[in-house]
Amino acid sequence: MRPYLFFLLFNSVLFYPILASGQKNDWGLNIGYGISNFSPGSKTVINPFLRNQPQHLSAGVSYDYSPWKAFISLRTGLWYANRKQNDTALNYFKIPIGFDLNFGKNHQFIFGGGLYGAVLFHYNGLPKTFEFKNQINRFVLGSYLNLGISLRVSDHHYFSLRYQINYDSSPLLNPEKSVNQNNFTLSDGIFTLGLKYRVPQRRSK
Repeated sequence: MRPYLFFLLFNSVLFYPILASGQKNDWGLNIGYGISNFSPGSKTVINPFLRNQPQHLSAGVSYDYSPWKAFISLRTGLWYANRKQNDTALNYFKIPIGFDLNFGKNHQFIFGGGLYGAVLFHYNGLPKTFEFKNQINRFVLGSYLNLGISLRVSDHHYFSLRYQINYDSSPLLNPEKSVNQNNFTLSDGIFTLGLKYRVPQRRSK
């Protein structure tokens, strides 16, 4: 499947739950901070407290959908992500689609994961030549895992803290076009803070 077709599929999945008849619809604002792995190969676990490591900053809007009393929820959204090492900065727009398992009622333990599609829309610190631009993978596919807690702070507001690991499945440079022997696949270890609002709805009888 071509990358742009996969990206269109991600968009359709993003907006379908909003149009579908559901019971719990949560909109959230999120920020994230941690580190990125700029070395060859994705690391399984990344310590976000390490010093002198490439930084990862992110912010985004999330949407969660689940039926009443269900412990599983669909999660998607739109994120901006920045990976930075010294003078090199990579800027992405990212759409994730995944599921969370929520254990508890007012205060919940969260475990989840899924896939994401991302577009590298701007970068600094890399060659600007036509040949190098032709080697860069602008569209990136990947997967993520997260775990954390969610606390109910009012009838319709929830605060969450998560640790998340991202794994790009697409290398930074296209191996079919690149002659660079030091090509690498990026991964991240980040903490995210979120505040979401549950849209009031009538429960179906």
